[in-house]
Amino acid sequence: MKKRFALVIALAVTPLTAFAADDSLDYTYLEGGYLGSRYDVTTRTYEPDGSFSQTTDRKTADGGSVRGAAAIAPNFHVFGDYSTQDFEFLDTEHWRVGVGYNHGIAPKVDLLTRIAYDRSKVVESSDGWSVEAGVRAALSPRFEVHGLAGYQDYEDAIEGDFYGRVGVQVRLDRLWGISGEVIFGNGQEQYFIGPRISF
Repeated sequence: MKKRFALVIALAVTPLTAFAADDSLDYTYLEGGYLGSRYDVTTRTYEPDGSFSQTTDRKTADGGSVRGAAAIAPNFHVFGDYSTQDFEFLDTEHWRVGVGYNHGIAPKVDLLTRIAYDRSKVVESSDGWSVEAGVRAALSPRFEVHGLAGYQDYEDAIEGDFYGRVGVQVRLDRLWGISGEVIFGNGQEQYFIGPRISF
Protein backbone atom coordinates (compact mmCIF):
# COMPACT_ATOMS: atom_id res chain seq x y z
CA MET A 1 0.00 0.00 0.00
CA LYS A 2 2.79 2.41 0.90
CA LYS A 3 4.60 1.63 -2.35
CA ARG A 4 1.46 2.40 -4.39
CA PHE A 5 0.93 5.65 -2.50
CA ALA A 6 4.56 6.67 -3.10
CA LEU A 7 4.16 5.86 -6.83
CA VAL A 8 1.02 8.00 -7.09
CA ILE A 9 2.77 10.93 -5.37
CA ALA A 10 5.81 10.58 -7.66
CA LEU A 11 3.65 10.55 -10.79
CA ALA A 12 1.70 13.59 -9.61
CA VAL A 13 4.80 15.62 -8.71
CA THR A 14 6.92 14.79 -11.78
CA PRO A 15 5.13 17.18 -14.22
CA LEU A 16 5.33 20.00 -11.66
CA THR A 17 9.07 19.54 -11.08
CA ALA A 18 9.67 19.35 -14.83
CA PHE A 19 7.73 22.57 -15.32
CA ALA A 20 9.60 24.23 -12.45
CA ALA A 21 12.92 23.37 -14.07
CA ASP A 22 11.82 24.86 -17.40
CA ASP A 23 11.48 28.56 -16.59
CA SER A 24 13.26 29.78 -19.72
CA LEU A 25 11.99 32.79 -21.64
CA ASP A 26 10.08 31.69 -24.72
CA TYR A 27 9.69 33.77 -27.86
CA THR A 28 7.12 31.64 -29.66
CA TYR A 29 3.59 32.29 -28.44
CA LEU A 30 0.07 33.39 -29.36
CA GLU A 31 -2.24 35.45 -27.15
CA GLY A 32 -5.49 37.33 -27.43
CA GLY A 33 -7.81 39.20 -25.14
CA TYR A 34 -9.41 42.42 -23.97
CA LEU A 35 -7.86 45.79 -24.83
CA GLY A 36 -9.12 48.89 -23.04
CA SER A 37 -8.00 52.52 -23.30
CA ARG A 38 -8.23 55.66 -21.22
CA TYR A 39 -7.43 58.88 -23.03
CA ASP A 40 -7.71 62.66 -22.67
CA VAL A 41 -9.99 64.80 -24.85
CA THR A 42 -9.33 68.55 -24.71
CA THR A 43 -12.14 70.97 -25.61
CA ARG A 44 -11.65 74.71 -26.19
CA THR A 45 -14.48 77.22 -25.82
CA TYR A 46 -13.85 80.55 -27.57
CA GLU A 47 -15.26 83.84 -26.28
CA PRO A 48 -16.33 86.84 -28.44
CA ASP A 49 -13.26 88.78 -27.30
CA GLY A 50 -10.95 86.11 -28.74
CA SER A 51 -10.05 84.49 -25.44
CA PHE A 52 -10.83 80.85 -24.75
CA SER A 53 -11.22 78.39 -21.93
CA GLN A 54 -9.97 74.83 -22.08
CA THR A 55 -11.25 71.66 -20.40
CA THR A 56 -9.85 68.13 -20.49
CA ASP A 57 -12.09 65.09 -20.04
CA ARG A 58 -11.02 61.48 -19.44
CA LYS A 59 -12.65 59.03 -21.87
CA THR A 60 -12.57 55.24 -22.23
CA ALA A 61 -12.66 52.80 -25.15
CA ASP A 62 -13.05 49.03 -25.39
CA GLY A 63 -11.78 46.48 -27.88
CA GLY A 64 -9.62 43.43 -28.41
CA SER A 65 -6.15 42.43 -29.50
CA VAL A 66 -4.44 39.37 -30.98
CA ARG A 67 -0.65 39.09 -30.64
CA GLY A 68 2.01 36.56 -31.46
CA ALA A 69 5.72 35.92 -31.89
CA ALA A 70 7.95 33.20 -33.34
CA ALA A 71 11.61 32.52 -32.59
CA ILE A 72 13.58 32.25 -35.83
CA ALA A 73 17.07 31.93 -34.28
CA PRO A 74 18.52 31.68 -30.75
CA ASN A 75 18.56 35.48 -30.40
CA PHE A 76 16.01 36.67 -32.97
CA HIS A 77 12.22 36.53 -33.26
CA VAL A 78 9.50 38.00 -35.43
CA PHE A 79 6.31 39.38 -33.91
CA GLY A 80 3.01 40.98 -34.82
CA ASP A 81 -0.23 42.18 -33.33
CA TYR A 82 -3.63 43.42 -34.42
CA SER A 83 -6.08 45.44 -32.33
CA THR A 84 -9.40 47.20 -32.78
CA GLN A 85 -11.21 49.56 -30.42
CA ASP A 86 -14.53 51.40 -30.25
CA PHE A 87 -14.04 55.03 -29.29
CA GLU A 88 -16.81 57.54 -28.60
CA PHE A 89 -17.31 58.70 -32.18
CA LEU A 90 -15.34 56.21 -34.29
CA ASP A 91 -13.71 52.80 -34.47
CA THR A 92 -9.96 52.31 -34.85
CA GLU A 93 -7.67 49.56 -36.10
CA HIS A 94 -3.97 49.12 -35.53
CA TRP A 95 -1.50 46.46 -36.54
CA ARG A 96 2.25 46.06 -36.60
CA VAL A 97 4.87 43.51 -37.65
CA GLY A 98 8.51 43.52 -36.70
CA VAL A 99 11.66 41.76 -35.64
CA GLY A 100 13.20 41.55 -32.19
CA TYR A 101 16.62 40.76 -30.75
CA ASN A 102 17.01 39.18 -27.30
CA HIS A 103 20.33 38.86 -25.48
CA GLY A 104 20.79 37.15 -22.12
CA ILE A 105 22.41 39.44 -19.54
CA ALA A 106 21.80 37.20 -16.52
CA PRO A 107 20.17 33.83 -15.81
CA LYS A 108 16.54 34.13 -16.97
CA VAL A 109 16.99 37.86 -17.80
CA ASP A 110 17.08 39.14 -21.40
CA LEU A 111 17.86 42.51 -22.86
CA LEU A 112 15.19 43.01 -25.53
CA THR A 113 15.11 45.37 -28.54
CA ARG A 114 12.42 45.54 -31.21
CA ILE A 115 11.71 47.47 -34.39
CA ALA A 116 8.38 47.33 -36.23
CA TYR A 117 6.32 48.66 -39.11
CA ASP A 118 3.05 50.15 -37.81
CA ARG A 119 -0.24 50.87 -39.56
CA SER A 120 -3.05 52.73 -37.83
CA LYS A 121 -6.54 53.45 -39.16
CA VAL A 122 -8.54 56.16 -37.41
CA VAL A 123 -10.36 58.05 -40.16
CA GLU A 124 -7.76 57.27 -42.79
CA SER A 125 -4.86 54.83 -42.72
CA SER A 126 -1.43 56.04 -41.60
CA ASP A 127 1.89 54.20 -41.94
CA GLY A 128 4.67 54.48 -39.41
CA TRP A 129 7.30 52.69 -37.38
CA SER A 130 8.21 52.03 -33.79
CA VAL A 131 11.31 51.00 -31.87
CA GLU A 132 11.54 49.85 -28.26
CA ALA A 133 14.10 48.46 -25.81
CA GLY A 134 13.99 47.07 -22.32
CA VAL A 135 14.28 44.01 -20.11
CA ARG A 136 12.35 40.74 -19.83
CA ALA A 137 12.86 38.48 -16.81
CA ALA A 138 11.53 35.23 -15.37
CA LEU A 139 11.34 35.88 -11.63
CA SER A 140 10.15 32.33 -10.98
CA PRO A 141 8.99 29.33 -13.05
CA ARG A 142 5.46 30.75 -13.01
CA PHE A 143 5.96 34.53 -13.01
CA GLU A 144 7.54 36.73 -15.67
CA VAL A 145 7.79 40.51 -16.09
CA HIS A 146 8.92 42.90 -18.82
CA GLY A 147 9.45 46.64 -19.15
CA LEU A 148 10.14 48.51 -22.39
CA ALA A 149 10.59 52.12 -23.44
CA GLY A 150 9.65 52.96 -27.02
CA TYR A 151 9.18 55.62 -29.65
CA GLN A 152 6.46 55.57 -32.31
CA ASP A 153 6.12 57.87 -35.33
CA TYR A 154 3.82 58.14 -38.35
CA GLU A 155 4.26 59.78 -41.74
CA ASP A 156 1.05 61.82 -41.62
CA ALA A 157 -0.50 64.20 -39.10
CA ILE A 158 -0.05 61.86 -36.13
CA GLU A 159 2.85 63.19 -34.09
CA GLY A 160 5.60 60.87 -32.91
CA ASP A 161 5.89 60.26 -29.19
CA PHE A 162 7.61 58.18 -26.54
CA TYR A 163 5.74 55.48 -24.62
CA GLY A 164 6.26 52.85 -21.96
CA ARG A 165 5.22 49.19 -21.90
CA VAL A 166 5.04 47.17 -18.66
CA GLY A 167 3.71 43.62 -18.51
CA VAL A 168 3.48 40.35 -16.60
CA GLN A 169 2.79 36.73 -17.42
CA VAL A 170 1.56 34.10 -14.98
CA ARG A 171 2.32 30.63 -16.34
CA LEU A 172 -0.25 27.99 -15.48
CA ASP A 173 1.74 25.14 -17.05
CA ARG A 174 4.15 24.58 -19.93
CA LEU A 175 1.51 25.54 -22.50
CA TRP A 176 -0.90 28.05 -20.95
CA GLY A 177 -0.53 31.35 -19.18
CA ILE A 178 -2.29 34.63 -18.43
CA SER A 179 -0.72 37.75 -19.93
CA GLY A 180 -1.30 41.36 -18.88
CA GLU A 181 0.20 44.63 -20.08
CA VAL A 182 -0.10 48.40 -19.66
CA ILE A 183 1.03 50.83 -22.38
CA PHE A 184 1.19 54.50 -21.46
CA GLY A 185 2.19 57.72 -23.24
CA ASN A 186 0.87 60.71 -25.19
CA GLY A 187 -2.06 61.24 -22.81
CA GLN A 188 -3.35 57.69 -23.29
CA GLU A 189 -3.21 54.42 -21.39
CA GLN A 190 -3.96 50.98 -22.82
CA TYR A 191 -4.66 47.84 -20.81
CA PHE A 192 -4.44 44.29 -22.17
CA ILE A 193 -5.30 41.01 -20.47
CA GLY A 194 -5.87 37.57 -21.93
CA PRO A 195 -4.69 33.97 -22.22
CA ARG A 196 -1.34 33.06 -23.81
CA ILE A 197 -0.34 29.76 -25.36
CA SER A 198 3.42 29.12 -25.64
CA PHE A 199 4.94 26.68 -28.09
